[in-house]
Amino acid sequence: MAAAADYSCEAQSTWISNPNAPSEVPLGKNADFCEFYQFSWQWFLQLMSPSQNDATLRQFQNPDKYPILEATGHNSCDDVITSQTLVTSLNKIDLPERTGQAGTGEKGIFDQKGNAVLYDVRFSRNLCDAGKIQQKANFTFPTTEIKTAWKQMTPSDDQSSYLIMEADIDGVPGTETLGMIGFHVAIATEDHPEMIWASFEHKDNNPTCNDTSATSQSWSFASEACISDPSNCTWNSVSKIESLTGGTPNQTCTVHPYGTEKDDPHYDKNITAITDLNTQINNFLLELNVDPSSSMAVLNNYFNIGALWLSDPTKPSVTSTGAPSLDNQRGSLRMANTVMETSFQDGFSQTGENHEYTSNCFGCHEFTVDANYRNTGPHNNFDVSHIFINDILKNMCTTTTSYNAGPIWSDKDAQAKCAQTCGDKGGWMGNWRTTQPGSMSECDCCNN
Repeated sequence: MAAAADYSCEAQSTWISNPNAPSEVPLGKNADFCEFYQFSWQWFLQLMSPSQNDATLRQFQNPDKYPILEATGHNSCDDVITSQTLVTSLNKIDLPERTGQAGTGEKGIFDQKGNAVLYDVRFSRNLCDAGKIQQKANFTFPTTEIKTAWKQMTPSDDQSSYLIMEADIDGVPGTETLGMIGFHVAIATEDHPEMIWASFEHKDNNPTCNDTSATSQSWSFASEACISDPSNCTWNSVSKIESLTGGTPNQTCTVHPYGTEKDDPHYDKNITAITDLNTQINNFLLELNVDPSSSMAVLNNYFNIGALWLSDPTKPSVTSTGAPSLDNQRGSLRMANTVMETSFQDGFSQTGENHEYTSNCFGCHEFTVDANYRNTGPHNNFDVSHIFINDILKNMCTTTTSYNAGPIWSDKDAQAKCAQTCGDKGGWMGNWRTTQPGSMSECDCCNN
């Protein structure tokens, strides 16, 4: 194994032996690419470490810290799982719930065995305290959101190379064995309220597009026939999920390895930090294989595909026209997880021949830094989290009570005054009205 001095971006073996997720990116506002990827890996390894409450679970599976996001219409913060969800063995999947990729109209992908990929969403417990969150203009630490992707294990799969979860996914008595194939995590810090978005994949998911040398490996989402003759297959499309098994396999490939291209801004810094850390951490994890009891060794089958953040979080992630602000965005500008965002990897070429920029996390999770941008919620920078605005707040705030808030002169003025008025009353959904012109207005606060 190469010495740490051989890498411009260094990893530490203690991230594995003593995982500790930092509250801020190392070096703070002076951080460069390396520090953001160190932060991403430290968080991934900490979330993957055994839960202190239950050694059979990983940290990210601890419901006390990271509740399960239930289907729309259910309160995910009430500690009662009333919606059918993937995560618990007590509930079955309600198709197409938990099978669809974001932005596809609930479509998803099937692996080479014809089994549907399943998804799980979690969030940090502090998001449930909506009133407290709304007291500030942005999300703060430890706001965290997590999405995982799982494939159904078959006898031909090497289960030892996957992080395994048992779940009842078909309603038939008994659980099925699932292996994790993808992991998204977004973390807000004081310096980066836009969240730092990082993504990881299993090494056996798929090859790079048009890499005909990849035929010797058994891929979960690409057949040897399609790799040998790429032009004869449809790549990176998604399918309507009507059954958990028996589907037509989807053929997927990685359009932009590590979410970047050589002509992208800061390409060299970005690719060096990613590959340096991937190599070092993989070597550290391989050393653990001599101890078969180590719960962390299996992580040597996963790698970081990139991360995304803003250079200056006082400025938005989009321009005044709504286009991506690539001058302000940093990291893997084309980042897309191939098993979570399969069809969003490239602009007009499914196999990456044109390599046109299409989108990334900020394409859907805009950070606007503009209090007048939408006028639909308490502070519009919270729109960066669909979980908070569309699920947690909406499902917690099913009934409201009106409270006086003094004079409110505009939607912008309401952002601060209603958030303050409703801070200890469950939070504010966004409605307000003037009751006495020039002297009194009221805000609708959530009853929870």
